[in-house]
Amino acid sequence: MINALTRFGIAQCMVVLCFTAASTALAIRAIPENLGNGLDKLVASDIALKAGSPGTFGGFATREAESYAKAALRDPVSGRFLVDIMADGQVPLAALRSQIASQFPLFTETAIDAKYRGHGVIEGYVALADVPAIALSKGVMSIVLQLKPVLSAGQSTSQGVLMHRVNKINKGYNPDAKRNLDGLGQSIGVLSDSFDASTETTDRAAADEADDELPPANDMVVLEDLAPGTTPTDEGRGMCQIVHDIAPAARIAFATAFNGDVSFSNNIRALAGLPGFTKDPSIQNGFKGNVVCDDVSYIDEPMFSDGIIAEAVNDVVAAGVTYASSAANNWGTNGYASRFRPVPNGTGTTAATNSALAHTNIDLTGVDPALYAGGFHNFNPNGLDVAQLTNSSGSDLRFVFQWNDPYDVTPPQIVGPPFFQADGNSTAGQEVTFTPPDTFMEGHAYVVTENATNATPGEDFDAIVRVTDPNGRVIIDQDTGVDETVTFFAPVTGKYTITVHPFSTDVLGVAVPTHGSFHIKINNATGVGRITQDFNVLFFDTNGKFLQALSTNNFVTNRPIEFAALNLGSDQTQIVIARSNTAAPSAAANQLKYLFFGNGAADLGPAEYNSYLTPVTYGHSAAVGANSVAAYE
Repeated sequence: MINALTRFGIAQCMVVLCFTAASTALAIRAIPENLGNGLDKLVASDIALKAGSPGTFGGFATREAESYAKAALRDPVSGRFLVDIMADGQVPLAALRSQIASQFPLFTETAIDAKYRGHGVIEGYVALADVPAIALSKGVMSIVLQLKPVLSAGQSTSQGVLMHRVNKINKGYNPDAKRNLDGLGQSIGVLSDSFDASTETTDRAAADEADDELPPANDMVVLEDLAPGTTPTDEGRGMCQIVHDIAPAARIAFATAFNGDVSFSNNIRALAGLPGFTKDPSIQNGFKGNVVCDDVSYIDEPMFSDGIIAEAVNDVVAAGVTYASSAANNWGTNGYASRFRPVPNGTGTTAATNSALAHTNIDLTGVDPALYAGGFHNFNPNGLDVAQLTNSSGSDLRFVFQWNDPYDVTPPQIVGPPFFQADGNSTAGQEVTFTPPDTFMEGHAYVVTENATNATPGEDFDAIVRVTDPNGRVIIDQDTGVDETVTFFAPVTGKYTITVHPFSTDVLGVAVPTHGSFHIKINNATGVGRITQDFNVLFFDTNGKFLQALSTNNFVTNRPIEFAALNLGSDQTQIVIARSNTAAPSAAANQLKYLFFGNGAADLGPAEYNSYLTPVTYGHSAAVGANSVAAYE
């Protein structure tokens, strides 16, 4: 369900959704709901700091914000955060780029993918103060914080020659070898974090070339590297050294994968020499790889479909390139995968009165009821248990949870004229309800458009739009800006109710509802399915006390993912997977998966209902054309 949820402990940044007919919503529009991967937490912190809150947590107002900042990609000079701005297709991408550039001069565009999902994506560094206005701009579907990618690093000693038995096919290692396959005529592209940027080592690429650890300069091409600093590891140069050991006569090129997923995907295409993606000729140096490899994972890549990076892999494979990727170093026990087994929510906050919580010590006190209005996931396939014990020791843990809804799909397109239109007027906090005479069909897409008309001076109407199905269940209650465009797929066939109620502004702690006239229209629409389920992840300590919620508004971000950089403060916690939406289409998402990123740590993840066979490889490593290998230390 689309909610304006209370997500922050900072009073100035509260967003509260009221579900009853008599109440109104108190909110601060400074935090839009279409922000992903914790960007909302960073914006809330920025607002709080400007309001006078101390930067107690590493310069941030909350510990949550500090954790997300540590997990994020940032410009090392300005400190701005790297984001992906997802277009919604309603504005041409070129026009959207120009609009953002002219209105937000602090935004620095770094990469684009004009064809992604048919609507495109813009990547760049943004000032937190600009995020709310960009997010509410026409043509923007969502803004997603870019997370630091993970390297699948192993020991520094190379075992490539031995493991691949190169001595059997290369006379340089074995004069008696029957063949001499030394890589002559091959061009191999490598992606990792950096090539020659680490200031923590005295080893430099020029010395490696002189010592024949790398090809000579004209055969060792660097398309893009990170800026020098203490963070780069130069693992990319180590990979190039291994490639040179295995195929000493091959040309090699390197490009960084650490400047965001769009940059990574474009560098995959550049290494393969795809037209439109190659660098300046003086940089590209004629390089066109017939093999490209990487050892990088972006942990918010889709688990159930191809994403930005996987599409690049598919592009180069279609062009005849062999692609190899690390499948990462995660054990099956680091993750959990299951079919969704719904448990309806009962009454009350503990097992004493809420049957859904039976056999647990979970206490829902302090949890927004909207987060679990649609019930819970049952972890026990042979009984009932909505709480799963997990091993969660350490700080700044990376946790990602996804389900099999589509990622970043283009919003449905309006078809034909409106089949229902009406005018309304909201005064004194009143809500206005409409019941269109038409029957809504299960699985069909509909678009409700509301625009304030503010016919008389002094009107300032700012709407929230609620959609209720024929069974009286609220399926959407959307608040994204002054006007609303609500897209939904009808979960059942029947008559639907559309309710428009006012957003309230905070005037010295008092909720003052906006008021005025408005117009609504409802259209049929066509397009692939969007988000069908809005899942949330609730964390509790071993005594059942609520700790933290991951509650992104997935209907608005259009992404089936919850991500967290966690500081839970204990070796073990309990996870509850809850659902906001109380209704769902018959073909709704029904596969769940989560992963604690442990990079080889076997003692991180579920402590019950787990399996060594849980599939934990995903993203571009699982793209159709990719060849993936996992290595454990």
